[in-house]
Amino acid sequence: MNKNAYCLQADIYMLSGLAQKADPLRLSIKIYNMNEIKNENLKIKKDKEKFKKEFKLRIYNWSLDLVKLIDALSKDSVSKVISNQLIRSGTSVGANYVEAQAASSKKDFIKFIHYCLKSANECKFWLCLLKDTNRSGEKQIERLLNEIVEISNIFGSSLLTLKGKRN
Repeated sequence: MNKNAYCLQADIYMLSGLAQKADPLRLSIKIYNMNEIKNENLKIKKDKEKFKKEFKLRIYNWSLDLVKLIDALSKDSVSKVISNQLIRSGTSVGANYVEAQAASSKKDFIKFIHYCLKSANECKFWLCLLKDTNRSGEKQIERLLNEIVEISNIFGSSLLTLKGKRN
């Protein structure tokens, strides 16, 4: 096949109207350069791969910041309980995202993304509890909270798309 091959798409429209004396069929031809289509598909694929890498790095960096916050917390009994829950749910977000990328089926992928969302939502609860009990610097918690809200919104939006529930 020639590298400059063209794809023809014919759309046939019926012309209506009683006074119409012209031929009732009109042929409209749209020409697409096959190379342009391939290049656009390649660009979309590269953009998706770039997003996946950047998103994974974003989650990883968020997890690192979370570990730093937890390390700085006081060692009283309440902080220990919150710390344990927060480190489990927080690191679970990244771990499940990595598992989702290696999923063997769409069903498995959806399952792991769902776990990511659930863990991210749990993190929001624990971070709010830390913030409201004044156990750490409010700015640091607020920054972590804002980031996990954005991350969970991405997971939620992805799930809606994957399940075909997006309008």
